[in-house]
Amino acid sequence: MIWNYILNRIGAVLTYGAAFVVVFLIFIYLQKEWPEIYYGEYRDWWLFSSAL
Repeated sequence: MIWNYILNRIGAVLTYGAAFVVVFLIFIYLQKEWPEIYYGEYRDWWLFSSAL
C-alpha cells in the first residue's frame, strides 16, 4: 500500500518535471527564433509577466 503511494508520488514528480522541461525548451527555442519577442516590442509585456 505504501509502495503504491510512493510510486504515485514519483510518477507525479516525473510528469511535472517533464512538463517543466518541455516549457523550458520551448522558451529557449523562442528566444533563438524570435529574439524580438524578448528584446523588441514585446519586451515591456515580458518584463511585466516575469514580475508577476
